[in-house]
Amino acid sequence: MSLYIETFLLHQLIDDLAHAVKPLMERNRNTFQVRYHQKPVSMHSDATRLRQILFQLLSNAARFTTNGSVVLLVDMRQPMSESGAAPAVVMSISDTGIGMTAERVRLLFQHDSHILDEHTNQASGPGQGLLVSRRLAHLLGGTITITSSPGQGTTVTLTIPTQLAQTVPPTPGLAAGGPKSMPERFPVLLSSPQRAAARGRRVLVVEDNALNQRLLRLMLERLGYTVDVVGNGREALAALGLKTYDVVLMDLDMPLLDGLETTRRIRADTTIGPQPCIIVVTGYNSAEDRAACLHVGANDVLAKPFTPMALASIMLSNLANPADAQGGRVVPTG
Repeated sequence: MSLYIETFLLHQLIDDLAHAVKPLMERNRNTFQVRYHQKPVSMHSDATRLRQILFQLLSNAARFTTNGSVVLLVDMRQPMSESGAAPAVVMSISDTGIGMTAERVRLLFQHDSHILDEHTNQASGPGQGLLVSRRLAHLLGGTITITSSPGQGTTVTLTIPTQLAQTVPPTPGLAAGGPKSMPERFPVLLSSPQRAAARGRRVLVVEDNALNQRLLRLMLERLGYTVDVVGNGREALAALGLKTYDVVLMDLDMPLLDGLETTRRIRADTTIGPQPCIIVVTGYNSAEDRAACLHVGANDVLAKPFTPMALASIMLSNLANPADAQGGRVVPTG
């Protein structure tokens, strides 16, 4: 697994996250606060991976807390060791949710699944995605720890060095001169062709996860696209019956109607015209997974997690070939 190392301002990343998780916090009637004990100036790491970790941890905290509170506390640690290692940023996410026993915390690090309370049959603790988050934290040179008590809530602490070693291999497709020449702020990363491709284009995001919905909308709108969002395949088919979309960004794992079946039905529906370009957005990116997506009529596959530039690139690549909108081709993304 490779990284894209860049310099970024952590508080800007966290501000975007706070905006994105607000609807999820409000859904369970939770309050959410970000507190800085000491605000880091900048970080030199993989912002996309860090954003993915924090999204997952904040999503878990919101999901397993009701009528309570979630607090993200950000602090600095100087240094992580006495060997001259870089200072670290410590991000603690504390909730007043149902909590869990020490044994269940241990099991969470062994099984990437929900743990159900044997009395209430409700999901308990941080939930699924923790193993992936911990692996990504290790990739960034950091750690994730959990403290929790039943009925008292949970605190998940993410510790990440502020300066990641340059020996980490770069992300494929970002060749020498690429990251160094790109400005740090996302709104000015776009080339003229990328901006031109977005002008007047309408995109339908089909995604059931509220946090991913917010993230994709934010990225696409900053790219210049007009965006609508639906939560499952049935809603996508209904939306396509009302409006014409240039691109559909399709999640695979959704309730009611999954991404593969939705794509198949879109391609089979002769009343939808012109047919949109369909880009599947998924964490499953094996050759077999890509083949399955292309077989049902998708144009391309964008693997999670991805950078804003990867999204801009794949949109441009596909919109540059409108004649191929019926699907079935493989477009290089890097």
